[in-house]
Amino acid sequence: MTPKYDLISDSAVLFILGNEIDISLSRRIASLSAALPPDGIVDRVPSYTTLLIQFDPHVLNVGHLIKLVAELWAGCDEPASTSSTDREIVIPVAYGGRHGPDLAVVARHAGLSVNEVVLKHSAAVYSVGAIGFSPGFGYLSGLPPELATPRLPIPRLRVPEGSLAIGAAQSAVYPVETAGGWNIIGRTSLSLFDSDRPDPFLLRVGDTVRFRSVRNIPVSPLIRTYRKRSDSQGIAVLTPGLLTTIQDLGRFGYGAFGISPNGAADQRASRLGNRLVGNDQSASVLEITLVGPHLRFDTGVICAVTGEGPDPRLNGDPIPRNQAFRAYLGDHLAFDPIDKSAGARCYLAIAGGFDVPVVMGSRSTDLVAGIGGIEGRALIQGDVLSTGKPTHRPIFATAPEPTRTRTRLRIMPGPQRSCFSDTTWHRLTQREFRVTNDANRVGIRLEGPALQPRQRIEMISEGVVTGS
Repeated sequence: MTPKYDLISDSAVLFILGNEIDISLSRRIASLSAALPPDGIVDRVPSYTTLLIQFDPHVLNVGHLIKLVAELWAGCDEPASTSSTDREIVIPVAYGGRHGPDLAVVARHAGLSVNEVVLKHSAAVYSVGAIGFSPGFGYLSGLPPELATPRLPIPRLRVPEGSLAIGAAQSAVYPVETAGGWNIIGRTSLSLFDSDRPDPFLLRVGDTVRFRSVRNIPVSPLIRTYRKRSDSQGIAVLTPGLLTTIQDLGRFGYGAFGISPNGAADQRASRLGNRLVGNDQSASVLEITLVGPHLRFDTGVICAVTGEGPDPRLNGDPIPRNQAFRAYLGDHLAFDPIDKSAGARCYLAIAGGFDVPVVMGSRSTDLVAGIGGIEGRALIQGDVLSTGKPTHRPIFATAPEPTRTRTRLRIMPGPQRSCFSDTTWHRLTQREFRVTNDANRVGIRLEGPALQPRQRIEMISEGVVTGS
């Protein structure tokens, strides 16, 4: 079919290349993704029937991109294999019990016994049709039709790493602990994603996957530790705040493997802070959410606080935002309780940035993947943050305060707009919604009027962009 497309943001296009799950189509889409030249393309996310392309509009014209994809698609055949040899991955799974709390739900829906479900699921042969959602999360086609089970009406906030699940007509293993709405039927101890391996991702599009039923598996929580620096050239974390992470401008190019860009949520504030202290705009900063940390400076450094979160105090005295200041050896930086009228996040930039390893091209903390920043986690009490070397002279002039306005969020129709009536769309755009406590850097759950589709749909998984 000729590619259809949706402009889903000012810098992203979703190309629709089919309408049903087919492993040969998935392989052809993966081949198209690999054939795209790198100039101007920020990231690409191939799926069963779509290809999401994020691009830099300053480098690549959207009209040229659409024409390029159409030309490549016309000449793009399904590869014989995605690697030099066909790969079969065997995954040991302990079904049911504490590892599979939804196994009985799947059995009831299928009208089978639990043992029959296990036998049918483990006897099937699966193919990796797409990778996304979380690092190395392979969407598997080949589920016996009688085992297809609707997703949960309300997703769980935490699904353990290694959980084997069924979502509609697909199956998958959760490579990391994350939220999820699929039916959990078992668990494996095999690691599908490990950033320390030369190849972090176990699965590739086109791989064959089989599951082997085992009685039990050795599953222990992954404990990450950070070696505290013993030298005095750092910043000590006395209390960490609610959620304080190291971020930069993001990690791009790994969307095909389920790695989100991350980076500062308020990139304008992050860039401004770095410019004030003399850094490149891409240097790492502290992102402070709602409740700020208490930090002790064991070295002198030039700093700036930007953004809309809690108000900073140096040794108990208020300091202005959006202005560089000096912190001396022994100084303490803390933050007032957040004002309800303020925003959620502010940023601490320091001259030289924070000296943490670059992982997959970025220092940003990815809390889902557990990479970047300090061992992929938020700050904890006792951490010592090392500083890098300054690259430019700081700017001690005060930057202008951003204009604060209250307005509606502007939205544009998404690819599934046709699944909802005009009445529902009007409800979305005319009614109020409240931000709940179920909110993090991945998403924000809203409370408000129900937005039901015309009929129950099980949409085929596809890439999304920030703001979806």
